[in-house]
Amino acid sequence: MAKARAPGRKKTAFGAMLIVMLGFFLFMAVFLLPEYGAYQNKQVSDYYLEHGLEDTGSPSIVNAIVWDYRSYDTLGEEIVLVAATIGIVLLAGRRFL
Repeated sequence: MAKARAPGRKKTAFGAMLIVMLGFFLFMAVFLLPEYGAYQNKQVSDYYLEHGLEDTGSPSIVNAIVWDYRSYDTLGEEIVLVAATIGIVLLAGRRFL
């Protein structure tokens, strides 16, 4: 039976360096984030609330934002969902249907 070889010192040092770098970047990402809401653009949300009914004719401000103001973004999301569904059906084959 063949003996399992221990990883070399270079591989171990490289792995340790990678783990330290990942830890550093995670620290930076978590602890140096701005406060919640620091970059909110109040002008846009105020405009949506004040002009939503007259611009879109929709009494629901949520529907007005999703389907009228951000319609291209929503269309892109729907295309991604349809593509994912088609991919799942194709991967599953006839057993899925």
